Amino acid sequence: MASLVKEVADENNSEPARQMAAVICKNLIANRSDARFADIWIQLEPFFKQNMKQAVLGTLACQSSLVRK
Repeated sequence: MASLVKEVADENNSEPARQMAAVICKNLIANRSDARFADIWIQLEPFFKQNMKQAVLGTLACQSSLVRK
């Protein structure tokens, strides 16, 4: 998951790659049908969650509207 967030936050990556990383990350967190990933967000350490939140929220200031979605 950390690698996905890194890809989303890295402005040197292409827009489609950043968007795909964001979608995969969202699906991992929101997936309730696969028991392996059901509590993935809850099980993360608070420090790690905070860093992920900051990285993803930082993309809201991105110039690309495709990435901000």
